[in-house]
Amino acid sequence: MKMLLLAAWLLAASYPLPNVAEQNSSLTPRQGPAKPLLRFEDFKANSFYAGKPTKINYKSHIIARQYRTVITEGYKEERMVNFGGHYCLVGWGCGSPCVQFALVDRRTGRVYDGLVAPAGFDYKANSRLLLVNPPDDERTALYDLETEYWVWSETRHKFEQRFPRQ
Repeated sequence: MKMLLLAAWLLAASYPLPNVAEQNSSLTPRQGPAKPLLRFEDFKANSFYAGKPTKINYKSHIIARQYRTVITEGYKEERMVNFGGHYCLVGWGCGSPCVQFALVDRRTGRVYDGLVAPAGFDYKANSRLLLVNPPDDERTALYDLETEYWVWSETRHKFEQRFPRQ
């Protein structure tokens, strides 16, 4: 039995590991990082809030109560709108690799549940588009992840996934 395990270990150790950078064309030096298939400009926010931020309404969503400290600290740290025209996207780690977030409406103080991603997010202050596992993040290639495209719905107050045509 020991000989069988030793043989299996030696065989596995001699097998070359694949080079992720070579397999994923988005990381080749000649091409540079892959570009997103949907553009932030195509999902512009309807308005931009530049007023004084409202206090967080911790009763508006259970996530606001569960992650009260990290949301409060992130909201104070972000001095201005950073997503969708009037939201503050506050993120925190949820394991390795893992990032999750909540949205705080700077006009009303309401908190909305966000998404979870292994390779982080990309977003703009004046756009409702959110990229999960952005194509230019090295972790996206390292973990062989697909970029996901989500758009914030102002009427439904939730993210809706979009599937771009390639």
